[in-house]
Amino acid sequence: MDFVLAVGKYFFLALLYVFVFLVYRAILRDVRGAATPAPSGNRRAHSGAPSSVARQSRGPAPASGPILPAAAAPQHEQGEASEAAARLVVVESPDVDRLPAGTVLPLSAATSVGRSSENAIELPDRFASAHHVLIYLTRGKHVLRDRDSTNGTFVNGTRIYSEVVLSAGDRLEIGTTILEYRQ
Repeated sequence: MDFVLAVGKYFFLALLYVFVFLVYRAILRDVRGAATPAPSGNRRAHSGAPSSVARQSRGPAPASGPILPAAAAPQHEQGEASEAAARLVVVESPDVDRLPAGTVLPLSAATSVGRSSENAIELPDRFASAHHVLIYLTRGKHVLRDRDSTNGTFVNGTRIYSEVVLSAGDRLEIGTTILEYRQ
């Protein structure tokens, strides 16, 4: 009986060490991703004017998912011109210099969103995962899919665990950034 308890104790201790190692590795990967600066040619200077430069794909696809076709760079909402296409509008952002409230983020047929500069929409938010969500068009509707993000994705205050069809006015929480889906 004592032998079984001793083996169980050591087995539990080994599992605990494996768990701590996996948590440490995940934290280290997130910290390294947040500390990696974007290439200087990819940063946009905030001038208040809309940018017409589209972000280009760079290199092979990352392990967590494909690099998707780039959406146009963020711009400020301008009325009728932006009413026709589906888009995300920034409600709240932790970095108001790079992503101020009211910034319009156009959606394409497939738009990746996250902290990494490899995404079509790059969020300057340390609580967003490098490749946080994918928003894609299917049967005329935009569908949001969480890409196994560390902190999760919330739609209208509810954490999502499966794909969600977006409706006009839905509020998306990605890290500490709040975006509103508009059509």
